Amino acid sequence: MLLVLGVLLIALNLRPAITSLPPLFPEVAHWFGLTGSAVTALAALPVFCFGVVSFFAPPLARRFGEERPIGIALILLTLTQALRMLAGPFALFLGTVFAAGALAFCNVLTISVIKRRAGRRSGAVLGWYMLCYGFCVLASTTLAVPLYHALGANLPLATGLWALPAAAAALAWIPQFRYGTRESAPAAAGIGIYRKRIAWQVTCYAGAQSVFFYAMTSFLPSMFRDRGISADGAGLLAGLVGVGGLVVSFGTPMLAEKLGDQRPMMAPIVVCCAAGILGCLYAPVSTAAVWVILIGLGAGAAQPLALYLTIARTETPAGAAALSGMSQGVGYLLAGFGPLLFGLLHTATGAWEAPVFALLAVLLVELVVGLLACRPERVPL
Repeated sequence: MLLVLGVLLIALNLRPAITSLPPLFPEVAHWFGLTGSAVTALAALPVFCFGVVSFFAPPLARRFGEERPIGIALILLTLTQALRMLAGPFALFLGTVFAAGALAFCNVLTISVIKRRAGRRSGAVLGWYMLCYGFCVLASTTLAVPLYHALGANLPLATGLWALPAAAAALAWIPQFRYGTRESAPAAAGIGIYRKRIAWQVTCYAGAQSVFFYAMTSFLPSMFRDRGISADGAGLLAGLVGVGGLVVSFGTPMLAEKLGDQRPMMAPIVVCCAAGILGCLYAPVSTAAVWVILIGLGAGAAQPLALYLTIARTETPAGAAALSGMSQGVGYLLAGFGPLLFGLLHTATGAWEAPVFALLAVLLVELVVGLLACRPERVPL
């Protein structure tokens, strides 16, 4: 029971440090005197950090177990969220690096903990985990602007308050420190995973869905503001992505587990995302909520499916940690180019058509590699 509580509290803290900023990007730029290019870099920085740090999580887990690195990461997340907004731009960027690094450890190692300690209940625990994750995305994006105004336009306080749920997660995780054990077999899984075709297919799928998700969430509020929607309204609409995600996040891992062959899930996921992003750009703004929720349904199913595949395509917890580190490491490095390149596309063209059609190309890649990754095949590690 304490394990499940700890896992769910981790899930509730996986994104507020990142997703609470985009609805406030204009205010962040004004507060710190940032240029448009600097804001674009700030949007891309967390995803690159996820990618780089994810490679280090499995080796560290093999030496110290998963539980202790997760606990230290939660403490670091709490401190960085409390402190990064209190100084100048350097502290903002450096704090974002450390917060994203802490989240990367939690991203990778929590999946391994679920596989090792939940056993046959892995699908159900992962479903609850993703439900809490979806709620945290929803809460952090929809509450960011109202919280900012409620606190008297105090940007450091409005963003630093997200340290409180992180502190709760760190405290709840303390009982898990005694379970930290070294993996008995290890390095073979860490190195051998990169030689497996199915591992690369899972990794490419994880990367493609991450490119779409992070590019979309980073700039969707700005797109709506350019279409004449207020800052509060744009933040609320961006938060509705989380509403769609909540609808499907709990059931996706259990459906995937029941199907065995997850290929029938791919076309609906991609169609929802494609129709949603086109509707956000071209449909009347009065219908924007419908299209945002549609994006949420697609993206909200794509991400738990990617995480489930790291469990389903491996035989052991060590293999799951290795594949999780590989898919999130390589995947997030690819995804880091999403906010960066699509932001530059928007800056260069002054319009949103080029970034949106680039996202459609990413969705096509996601469909192809996803169909390959969803075949019922396992890495023998």
